[in-house]
Amino acid sequence: MHDFRKFAAILMLLVFLPSVLFAVEPTIQIEPYHEGEFPDWLLDVRRAEIITLGSLPFTTLSVTLAYSIYRYAENDFDKDYFPNPLAKSSSAANLTSDEQIGIITVSAALSLATGIADFIISCVKRSESKKTEEEKASDTAQNVTITPLPANGGE
Repeated sequence: MHDFRKFAAILMLLVFLPSVLFAVEPTIQIEPYHEGEFPDWLLDVRRAEIITLGSLPFTTLSVTLAYSIYRYAENDFDKDYFPNPLAKSSSAANLTSDEQIGIITVSAALSLATGIADFIISCVKRSESKKTEEEKASDTAQNVTITPLPANGGE
């Protein structure tokens, strides 16, 4: 076993050392994204996607806890049904396959609803901000008063 560890260490050294020694500067220059490179709706869709996938663990935990509390109350608060969303296995939580599928389905639907709600809110906010900018621009253009200077030097 000890010889295998030495062999593995030497092998890793031989494999990774040349890549460190002969590393070259990258020749490709990556440009950062520019303002306005992507349409607004695409940015909103990306944000909704991130929020949908980011909220999935939290909604799954919440739905599991809510369902466990419901089962605990439904079974007259029997200690065998005590809510434990962090059980090490599904057999410890005594969840059937159908119950697990139901929990995942409901949590995925709630995460999707969260993402869609954020998408709608983002679109409404962007629309309102564009309207206020347009109103400010039109108010500024209408309130400009041009006063000509007198021709005879101010008299």
